[in-house]
Amino acid sequence: MKEIKVTVAVVGIGTAGFGCAYTLLKNGVKTALIEKNNGFGGTSVFGGVNCWEPGVCDGELHNILADKLFKIPNACAVCKTIPGGMLFGDNDGNFDKYPWGLSVTDENGQYSDTLKRCLSLTGGKDYRRFQFEPKCMDKTMQDMISKYSDNAVIMINTEFVSCKVDGRCIRSIDVKNKDGITRIYADYFVDSTGDIYLSRAAGCETTIGAEGKVAYNELSAIEDKNNINGVTYVFRLKKLHDKKRENEPSERMVISCFNLYPNGDINVNMLPTFKGSEYLLLGDNADSEGKKKILEYWDWLKKEKGLDNYELEEIFPQAGIREGYRLVGRYVLTENDVISGRCDYSGKIAAMADHPIDMHGGTKGCTEIEKPYAIPMECLMPKEIDNMLVACRGASFSHIAASSARLSRTMLTLGESAGMYIAKKLLKGKYNNE
Repeated sequence: MKEIKVTVAVVGIGTAGFGCAYTLLKNGVKTALIEKNNGFGGTSVFGGVNCWEPGVCDGELHNILADKLFKIPNACAVCKTIPGGMLFGDNDGNFDKYPWGLSVTDENGQYSDTLKRCLSLTGGKDYRRFQFEPKCMDKTMQDMISKYSDNAVIMINTEFVSCKVDGRCIRSIDVKNKDGITRIYADYFVDSTGDIYLSRAAGCETTIGAEGKVAYNELSAIEDKNNINGVTYVFRLKKLHDKKRENEPSERMVISCFNLYPNGDINVNMLPTFKGSEYLLLGDNADSEGKKKILEYWDWLKKEKGLDNYELEEIFPQAGIREGYRLVGRYVLTENDVISGRCDYSGKIAAMADHPIDMHGGTKGCTEIEKPYAIPMECLMPKEIDNMLVACRGASFSHIAASSARLSRTMLTLGESAGMYIAKKLLKGKYNNE
């Protein structure tokens, strides 16, 4: 077995993991980057979720990434929502006729326009999205990491296998790739695996599904462990030729979000493809069943909705998972924190957010919130382990709060905060429970 020693091991280099790893490397910390895909970006790249939804965002990394992407021709755009029928030149927003939300490039839009969503900042309208090409995002992330290659141990196409825990500390993790098993020793670990595989292996308390009111006194809570936010398989359409719709489209089948890339291709995000519980029950069959659903939906779009002037360019290989296992950490962010705009935590703040409480295939739907709220660092801290942070959608959120806090830019900032938190601890020469 090969063995390596680093100061910090970050498991999962999606958006949050990248934010953490980059921050650590920038501060001179020797860091191992472990990623199961063959590149960086996780769901944002390999799951086809190539859009930063509107919302407040602190930290500096989102601005750095956006600036770099804007310098690449056709790599990104600020997008606005228009009536779905305008895909065919028909100024009609009737969802029965055009069951998709359509976002297109706003030529006058600024990146700063994408940094608000809540009612107090937008009045419930006129917000913008940030759409990007996934390959450009992956390359930009990799280029930024390569600048610190002397301190980076990069392991792509590599999966987490197990960990060794000694008391309240993780001593090592085992990872696996085509070359076999590697044991990684580190002083600190960051779980950015989405479904928090490292946290679960380390014996941390976790949960899944919806908690009842008794758990956190949430007004909207209804206990149902099978109520898990929906999962989407995303696909991409390429235009073949221009066509004017001739036939009246049939009744609505499913609502989708259509986001146009700068080159005119359409990113299609079904809302959702599966209920979250259905996806989990499918297990290893989920990917094949998801592809079948996409092909059925695509066939319907061609025959019934007039999209036969497009072709299926790509089905993204990774599921767009909105919710899975979640940490029960030193603090659990709840619906009450989200809707009240709570920011008065005694400890450090990991991120700000203002996205709606947004369920897909669940019982609550999309509920706008009034003002931004804070996510405390304690949401990243397990109760059982002192040398690990959790920076991903599986951080310590209730089922309801997770539906708001899970957005990509929020995850990027959680990772950035986790990296800075550990870097500061290293500068002090200690890691404590504050």
